[in-house]
Amino acid sequence: MDLSKLLIAKNSDSLKSPRLKEGLLFIASGEIKEGEEILIEVAKEGDSNAYIILGYLMETQGNFTLMELYYHRAQKMGNSAGLYHLGRYFYERGDLSEAREFLVEALGEGVNQSHEYLKIMDEKKDKEYFLFLAFGPLFLLHKKEYEASFWCLLLLGVISLVSYKTLSPLSFLLSFIVINFFFSESFDRSNS
Repeated sequence: MDLSKLLIAKNSDSLKSPRLKEGLLFIASGEIKEGEEILIEVAKEGDSNAYIILGYLMETQGNFTLMELYYHRAQKMGNSAGLYHLGRYFYERGDLSEAREFLVEALGEGVNQSHEYLKIMDEKKDKEYFLFLAFGPLFLLHKKEYEASFWCLLLLGVISLVSYKTLSPLSFLLSFIVINFFFSESFDRSNS
């Protein structure tokens, strides 16, 4: 287990704690249960870094309920790395709106690593927005936004039927773009 990933925290002064080091050594040597017990004791004594480590440990074990609990406890003790890790977790899961909330809060509290994830999310959002404008309903289908895709196609179909005699490729394209702009607001809300 890469312990450097475990120790992203605002202050690393508390790593001088012999009990925290002992718990980390148990985990590093593969004695996870013993290390976890020591870290729980250290965390209850007031060391927020122990909660960060426990959160990461639970994440690697797939216990996401305990992971969230430990990261939230670290954050309540003033360790903003808990917010960062929650944001990172939700980003990796694909829940960008939830990830953005945690990462923005972590950035506001001084965790600069959050900026990188936020930058990636903004670039991804911009790219997807332009793909949406270009491909409209097909992009919505790809993103499993079935209801929005249906209404987008229905509007396009109605415009095509109403003006089928005068509909040129250029006016069809213009209608397509206008409809996509109409739906872009809902796309923005679902991806912010």
